[in-house]
Amino acid sequence: MRAQGDIISTIIMASTIIVISIVILYYALSTLDIGLAATEYGYVKSTFVNIANNFHLILQGNSYTATLPSRVVGVGYRSYNDVEVALQVNTGTWEYTVVDGQPTSIVAGVFRALVNPRVNIVYGSQGEEPGACSFIVDNIRLVPCIREYYRNGESILEFDTIRYYVSVYLINESGVEKYLIRIIYVKLIPILEYGYTGNLMINPYRDIFNRTWTNVLDLEFVLMNTTSNTPIKVINIDDIVPSRDPTIPIEVVLVVKQVVAVIG
Repeated sequence: MRAQGDIISTIIMASTIIVISIVILYYALSTLDIGLAATEYGYVKSTFVNIANNFHLILQGNSYTATLPSRVVGVGYRSYNDVEVALQVNTGTWEYTVVDGQPTSIVAGVFRALVNPRVNIVYGSQGEEPGACSFIVDNIRLVPCIREYYRNGESILEFDTIRYYVSVYLINESGVEKYLIRIIYVKLIPILEYGYTGNLMINPYRDIFNRTWTNVLDLEFVLMNTTSNTPIKVINIDDIVPSRDPTIPIEVVLVVKQVVAVIG
């Protein structure tokens, strides 16, 4: 009986050691997995911020190339099919111009809980709504916006350029004053190549639209929900130049630039 008891005790002790070893191994592997995910996510986040910091140079004709880790973090893009960016100009009659009929963004995601569910702005100008960047900016460096959030089990980084850069000048031409409003919009075009290996290249392309309006009476910057045909946001010229003299004529210049992001 004593021999049987010793055998049972040995089996119990061995089983306990095996269970503890499995738990330790699982914890170690989980820790390594989270550590790898956090490292790759942090690297991609730093790369996105570097692109944003150098975006004004990209608009001047320079390219940006990076190699991203790809074991656990995926990189792709998101299309906002139900959103359009538009400009509404009144020169006696209202003219509605679609500037970007399907805005897109670059996204990176990892299925690990690395960030807070609340949307956090990593780079950009804080807008009126929580977790959103401004729709109008007065600095070309603030055209890019990077947000991070946790949704459906995935930590997500999102890089977009869905906003207007607006400069306002009061100039004098031959003794006649006028407001000159220069508007730049950057249309981001992601291209996903087959067989992703972790390469991301941001290339300037060209100006795809250029338009000038003279004798402008009113101006509105519009972000529209095309599904419900209702505006998400409308910003009037008086929100940008609140103290403007309504007797001074306005000239509006719009330039739409295209930037291509090759993900491959």
